[in-house]
Amino acid sequence: MRERTKALSILMSVVATSQAYANLPDEIDFKTYLKQYNASKNSADTIRTQATEAMQAVIHTEQSIEDLKSQVSNKQIEIDQSYQNIDRLIQLNSSLESEKNQLEEENRSLRFNTERLSDEISQIENGINRANNELRRPLERKRGLDQRMVVVQQDLDNLIVRKRDLEREKDQGEKRLAKNKNKFQALRDEVQKLTTQVPRIENKIQTIKSEQVELRNKLSQLKAKKISQKNKVDSLKSELSPLEQELAGAKGKLREFNKKLGPLKTKLANVKSKEGVLKEELLNLKYAVNSANAEIENFKKQKSSLPQEISSLKSDLATNSSETSAAKATLASKESEAQEIRTTMQSKRLRLKELKQAPQTPETKAEAQKLRREIQKLRGLQKNITSQIAQAKGQIDSLVKEEGRITKTIQSKKALLKNIDSKIAAKKQEKKAAKAKIPGVSSKLATVEGERSVIEAELSQFDGKVAKLKQRVANKKSAVEKKQGEISTVQSKLTDTETKISNKSQEVKNNTVEVKRLKDKLAKGEVRLAEAKKESKQVRRKISRINDNLGEISNTLNLTRSSIESLRVERASVERRLAEVNSTVAAIQSHLSSLHRDREIRISQLADTQVIISQNVDQIISNTEEIAQNNEDVTLNNEAIASAQDLIIQLKDEKLKLITELPSLKEDHKLKDTDALRLEALAEGDFQEFAKRDSLYKSYLAEANELGDSQGELAGKVSGVIVSSRDVQASANKYGTKNGKILGDLSGYLKGLLTGKENGNRDGYDSGVQSQDDYSAGHNEGYELGHLNAKDFAKRTEFPRGYRELKAELLADLPASKVVVNNNSQLTKSSFEKMINASPFDTNEIVPTSDEDLNYVVLKAETSGDNVPSSVDAEISSVAKSIATNKEPTTANSRPDLVYVTPSQISIETQDRDCNAVYKNVTDFIAACEESYKSGYEVSFKASHKDKFFEKYEELFEKYRDSGIADTEEGRFEIGKDKAYKIVFAEAKQRGAAVAYQAGFDEGKVKGYDENILDERAVYFQKGKIAVGSFFDNNGVVRLNSGQNTFIEAINPKGLIQGSEFKMGAELVNFGKKESVLGDVIAEVVNSSSNISFKSKREIVTNIPAKSQAKLLELFKSRITQNAMPGSNFNVTVKFTYPGDDLDGRVTELATFMGKVKVNPEIKSALGFDSEVKWRKWKPWPIKWKYRAHNINVNLTGLRDNIPGNYRVTLEATSGQKYINVETKSLEVAAPAQGAVKTVGLRYKFKNKAKDKKVSFRVKVFYGKELLKTENITIKSK
Repeated sequence: MRERTKALSILMSVVATSQAYANLPDEIDFKTYLKQYNASKNSADTIRTQATEAMQAVIHTEQSIEDLKSQVSNKQIEIDQSYQNIDRLIQLNSSLESEKNQLEEENRSLRFNTERLSDEISQIENGINRANNELRRPLERKRGLDQRMVVVQQDLDNLIVRKRDLEREKDQGEKRLAKNKNKFQALRDEVQKLTTQVPRIENKIQTIKSEQVELRNKLSQLKAKKISQKNKVDSLKSELSPLEQELAGAKGKLREFNKKLGPLKTKLANVKSKEGVLKEELLNLKYAVNSANAEIENFKKQKSSLPQEISSLKSDLATNSSETSAAKATLASKESEAQEIRTTMQSKRLRLKELKQAPQTPETKAEAQKLRREIQKLRGLQKNITSQIAQAKGQIDSLVKEEGRITKTIQSKKALLKNIDSKIAAKKQEKKAAKAKIPGVSSKLATVEGERSVIEAELSQFDGKVAKLKQRVANKKSAVEKKQGEISTVQSKLTDTETKISNKSQEVKNNTVEVKRLKDKLAKGEVRLAEAKKESKQVRRKISRINDNLGEISNTLNLTRSSIESLRVERASVERRLAEVNSTVAAIQSHLSSLHRDREIRISQLADTQVIISQNVDQIISNTEEIAQNNEDVTLNNEAIASAQDLIIQLKDEKLKLITELPSLKEDHKLKDTDALRLEALAEGDFQEFAKRDSLYKSYLAEANELGDSQGELAGKVSGVIVSSRDVQASANKYGTKNGKILGDLSGYLKGLLTGKENGNRDGYDSGVQSQDDYSAGHNEGYELGHLNAKDFAKRTEFPRGYRELKAELLADLPASKVVVNNNSQLTKSSFEKMINASPFDTNEIVPTSDEDLNYVVLKAETSGDNVPSSVDAEISSVAKSIATNKEPTTANSRPDLVYVTPSQISIETQDRDCNAVYKNVTDFIAACEESYKSGYEVSFKASHKDKFFEKYEELFEKYRDSGIADTEEGRFEIGKDKAYKIVFAEAKQRGAAVAYQAGFDEGKVKGYDENILDERAVYFQKGKIAVGSFFDNNGVVRLNSGQNTFIEAINPKGLIQGSEFKMGAELVNFGKKESVLGDVIAEVVNSSSNISFKSKREIVTNIPAKSQAKLLELFKSRITQNAMPGSNFNVTVKFTYPGDDLDGRVTELATFMGKVKVNPEIKSALGFDSEVKWRKWKPWPIKWKYRAHNINVNLTGLRDNIPGNYRVTLEATSGQKYINVETKSLEVAAPAQGAVKTVGLRYKFKNKAKDKKVSFRVKVFYGKELLKTENITIKSK
């Protein structure tokens, strides 16, 4: 009913806007039937409202009954909870009272503990005071030693700073000495160079003067050639002018023909467009007829099947409703069962709680066990019913959803059945309208095809004339281009001649400047030669002074090092005494800290105890208050129980009254519902009559709208295409021509720049490459560099070869002198620790100064291609960017979306409109048809106008743009070409000259090297030998001796046993004529086996006397590990590092030390025995005694692992042999592992009466034949 009301409200608004309903035929007069339906609907709605109110009264009464039931149940639950609260509070009070008594007892005990802790704290504080008194004296001694340590350290620091300053001063002096030596050598080289350079400069001046005469002659010849080429250019330009005029005339005629062809082509395009639109429309109409036939058949099939489908759905709805009712009844039953189970469980739980609080007799325990089983069973039933309730609710929800779905489906099927006749009629009308349009569209299509044929015939006549004119234009253009090519060739030659003139003039000027520069250089060279000779004498005197100063610094430095060593010894003594005092102070302070910690612990315990007492007191008060509060809560719960019981009686009376009223309310609702159903059925019949006429009216109205819209759409589409063809032609011409002119101008200029750059590169480069002057200058410079390179190569190869050849001979010559030195005898060893830790000596670099240091720059030849950078590139790039910018769609307006404007005023053409086919010529339908025609025309016009514009714009734009480019491209070509040629020619010529210079340079460098290399190699080979001889004369040169050059000395007399120390030594040779300096030679352990250890793996080798073979003792001390495997080998690899020489850096040699581990049988032993023993023992029956036997136990504890074989323990009597027999004289036991203990029992037995006698024994421990331990013991008998 609500959906119908909404639909009727919409229809009433339609009625209000229409003006001709009085004239409507009965079959579509929906207004009269709408009034009739409204009257019957109002009556039905009134009765339905009364029935709904009666139903609401029934529902309200039933809900009130349920609410009262719920209230009674809730009150009963509240009573039960109150009883439970009373029981809980009584039980809690009992517990609180018990806890209160416990806390009072605990407080009495804690107060006793506080008194005890206070006494302990007093005793600890007395101990702290005694410890502070003991600490005072060591602290005073420590302060004195600290002060002495500060003084010694300050003196030592001052001396170290002084030593560092002296070393720095010495290094600086040596650097100044080396610098002055280098300066002296440089000055000597400079004098030699200037002596040879002066004559060479004088020769060069004469050469340049002779070149000047030759250059001036060439310059005169080039100027005459330039005049001849200018005359030829003027002649060619006069021949070009008539050809250009003829070409312009041919192009003008061609443009006139193109102007005549334009309108015809536009007209042909419009006609073809209209023809396409009509063909498409004809196909659409035929498709509409076929589509309408198919849809009509489909609607007829639906009309016959829908009643049957609706009937089936109603049957499904009834079945679903009955299933829903049954599910609701099941749900109510299950919920009732669940409530009963919950009530039963609650009562059983209360009973079980009572039994727990009651005395535990066998009967109460049996009843409690039974109740637990019943509660467990009820829980299972409750879980099962809860699951069934959830299942029933899910089933009801599913059925309700299904009922809603079926109801909606029935309504949609009814609506479809109600409107299907009107849809069939509408489709028939569409089919009829489409068939009526087909003849008209076919006639228009034939007319348009005729127009197209006529236009195509006219165009074919023009094509021949245009082709002839284009050929003529092409011929003229070819002649003009040929003549322009001749002019360009001559112009290029003229430019080349001008460039050569300019270059020759520049060369004359350059030579003049060069002569002047060389004369200045010659004068300066002579002055510098005199200055260099004078300066070299001064440097020689300065070197002598620096040598004297360095000797004084070295003496002072040696004295400073000696003082530093003395202070270090004193510092070590102070540090040792300070360590002893610190140990005493630390022990007292440790004891003092322990006392402080004990005091803090006791104080903390005391505070904790007092906190606990306070907390217990607070808890006692809290318990007392809580007991009082619980008693008040018990009273309140009793009052709540009485109040709830009174309210339950009132609620039950009210529920009984409502149950009595309910049947009469249900009967009243039933009567009113019957009347409402009857009146609603009458209103439904009236609605069907109204709906049938309303649907038919809407169908005919839709046909009228469709008729007008389809006619307007076709007419608007054709008109839109025609107007768009004209508009797109105008826009493309406007923007394309404008953009083409801009791009043509830029493109021509760019092509000219690129052509000029290419020609200038080629011509300028060729001119520069042929420069003889640049070649000669490069050759001279290259020769000088080649000579220096020969020196450089000889210095790098022959100097080291001569040096190393003699060095090998000197190292092979063993000195005759042999000495023994001890590495531990060095007293100044610690002063060299910084030297040891410093980085290795830097290798002395013999490689001579590089070409860069000699300021020789070798120019690389650059390619003469187009990719060579040029100053004109920036302009080329700028023009290219301008072209790219003007090609951008947003700049050029080359996309239709950037220029398209939707038509604002559209002229509606009505000659194709025909609205007389509407139903019975009803005025409303005719008006609707005309209005639809207008809107359809406008929409179709705009759409086809835009589609056509977007389809053709880009193609036409490109056409007009290309035409604009062709018209303007040649304008600035020559300007760009000339400009780029002049700039690039000069740049390329410079590059070519650099290539000529490089060619001469390369050839001169090879020649300078080849002519000098042999002499320089001989010189530097001899210099290398002299240098190594000098080095061996002035330094110690230490190496390992050949052959067996290492040895090991055992410190323990037993040899290299486990846990023992040993010394390592080496055979060294000093091949130099000076004693080696302490710190020059360093020995370092780089690898060692795991069964040995070192205190230090890095040692400074003591001074080795000059020209001697030295046996070096005590180089390293090492220890064999306790658990080393006897018989296993150990090895050590030591690296010896020697200082470098004039050529090579530090030198290293490896030496290997090897030895074998011997067993160390040392073991810990302890005896276990009774010093007083009984000599006999008695039997109980028959009474008799016999001699006793006793053991002497020897406990052997291993000191290390891996001891092979056995230990042997022996026992012998040394006195009292007549009283005893030694039964176990000797036993063997396997060697125990480290920390393991093995016990050997040695037995003796009395053989005679020995009361109060003493017996002596000797116990011995052997490993193999070696006696390790002997113990003598005495035992007394009793």
